[in-house]
Amino acid sequence: MKFPVSWLLEYAPVAWDENELAERLTMSGSEVEHLRDGVMEIKVTPNRGDTLSMIGMAREVSALSGVPVRIPEKALNEDDTPAETLASVRIDAPDLCPRYAARIIRGVRIGPSPRWMVEKLESAGLRSINNVVDVTNFVLLEYGQPLHAFDYDLLKDHSIIVRRANPGETITTIDGGERALEPEMLVIADTGRAVAVAGVMGGAESEISEGTVNVLLESAHFNPVSIRRTAKALGMSTDSSYRFERHVDPSGVVDAADRAASLIAELAGGTVARGVIDVYPTRYEPRPLSLRPERCNLLNGTDFSVEEMIDALAGLDFQPAGTDPIRVMVPTWRTDIVREDDLAEEVARIVGYDRIPCANPRGENLRGGLDAEGLFRSRLHTLSLQAGLQEAMTSTLVDDEFCITLGYRPTAILSNPLSREVNACRPSLVPGLVDVCRRNSRLGRAGLGFFELGRVQRLENGIPREDVRWAVALLADGKAGWLASVDAGVFLQAKGILEAVAGCVRVPELTFAAVQREGFHPGRCAGVSVNGKEIGILGEIHPEVAESLDVPQGLCVFEIDVETLRSVCAEPRYRQTARFPAISRDIAFVLPRTVTQAKVVDVIRSAGGPLLRDVSLFDVFRGERLGADAQSLAYRLTWRDDERTLEDSVANEALENVRQALVEKLGASFR
Repeated sequence: MKFPVSWLLEYAPVAWDENELAERLTMSGSEVEHLRDGVMEIKVTPNRGDTLSMIGMAREVSALSGVPVRIPEKALNEDDTPAETLASVRIDAPDLCPRYAARIIRGVRIGPSPRWMVEKLESAGLRSINNVVDVTNFVLLEYGQPLHAFDYDLLKDHSIIVRRANPGETITTIDGGERALEPEMLVIADTGRAVAVAGVMGGAESEISEGTVNVLLESAHFNPVSIRRTAKALGMSTDSSYRFERHVDPSGVVDAADRAASLIAELAGGTVARGVIDVYPTRYEPRPLSLRPERCNLLNGTDFSVEEMIDALAGLDFQPAGTDPIRVMVPTWRTDIVREDDLAEEVARIVGYDRIPCANPRGENLRGGLDAEGLFRSRLHTLSLQAGLQEAMTSTLVDDEFCITLGYRPTAILSNPLSREVNACRPSLVPGLVDVCRRNSRLGRAGLGFFELGRVQRLENGIPREDVRWAVALLADGKAGWLASVDAGVFLQAKGILEAVAGCVRVPELTFAAVQREGFHPGRCAGVSVNGKEIGILGEIHPEVAESLDVPQGLCVFEIDVETLRSVCAEPRYRQTARFPAISRDIAFVLPRTVTQAKVVDVIRSAGGPLLRDVSLFDVFRGERLGADAQSLAYRLTWRDDERTLEDSVANEALENVRQALVEKLGASFR
């Protein structure tokens, strides 16, 4: 908020120059972000709505300097007609409007405001409209109390009814927009229709115009949560709603109305009806609290005297009494003060943060570090980078329709999202990584490989849970050697990365079983398990899904539950480096495409004998010569004996056993 220094000093006439004033306010918690041409722009924190006014900030200056606050005098020349005979006020929603006051000013002449009024409004960032509306804006800046002026003669039956909106009710606001109101929104109405959105903006049908002669002036206190929800739902943020959302002092409602009525009579002529219509069903009273001096110094790490504490609290108009404890009455404008610790903070703020001594930490210092789960995640992170993948960090909020198309259904949909694209908590890391690949692919990038370690949300027996997942998305660039010529090349690359990383973290041999999963290719989707325990899924995005989402064809992903993966890791076991050389043999054969590699490896391992140490696939060939349903597979087999050097005859014999087993059990043929 902008605070012209000359205007602020009218209420707290301290002898400081503007630089010293800005420094002292900043050091007490009211941060001055800019000081330019005699105007301070102060960053007011959300809990200090009381300082969104000249008088409110003057109270801060007064507490820091000891100079009393000068409250403007209200010279009210009322006529003999009681206000209650001219209008009526009824509150039908006291939970949303604890207080509503109205004053009547008759015989006004709408015109321009005097120069001094225009200059003050402009220095604070507001433009002049006319003398009546300018007064409401002036008092808004002066007292922090939003006001609204109605054309009295346009109010049906000269009545004010504060109520919730009716179903299907609409209103055209001063800015010309037609607003559809919801039943929980608070409105100001007459006996016929809504004439204002309470605390946000007035209606066009009852606004002040050049023909206005009589004015009904509104000054009220509204529920902050209600105003916030209404303003957000309607997409409107005004000077009034901004203040009401941060709490407006209910005890200052009538004072602000009196000040505005006197200024309207002065600047626009007319007479003020006798008395104020003040409906106050829910009264607010100062809150009693106590502060123990010992507790105050303990919290602040200070040695303030009791006298300093009392002076600080008195400067804030807390009416301190007693010494141990110090009893105070917290004014109604300070809703942020609710407990003893808040009082201790106020003392430190006013006495001065510079009085808090610097001291070295005392006690035992503990060295921080990662727990077992953190170390495991760090290891996965490092291995993913070593596999040539790039880390992605996607949003925890996703588009639910995008997720559903991929086969993932969010468990939590936000009722009030920031936008349509972030309206659900993510049930998986896969949608985020798929979107990353999609965006990069649109820029013409190929050979994409991304990973992410993050949390996802799910429901377990109706209770929200969070799991840590490790996910990878892979899109080949056509340069992957023999894999580039294989339809499932990307799938095999992803599978290889998963197996390599699992081996590095000492996970026993992974088992892959074909599964059908919505959103995935029906022939290239597998559940991943270890010792019968499912740990994740590996699959290629379905071509039709990829096309509908503008995702590159052949995109393969896998997602693993990190905690489950960690639970199946074997303890490290160390053994001596092999002292004797190994013997490798290559074997190639033709099999139907329906035979899985897992089945082939099982047959080879069982027939290869106890000395067979490694089985690795290094080539796949498919072509017209083999037929549409056949493929040629080439494996490298490695034998080693830890006790002696193997002879070729041993490896040759074992290789022959493998050949026979492949023929007998799988129907393999050799070219």
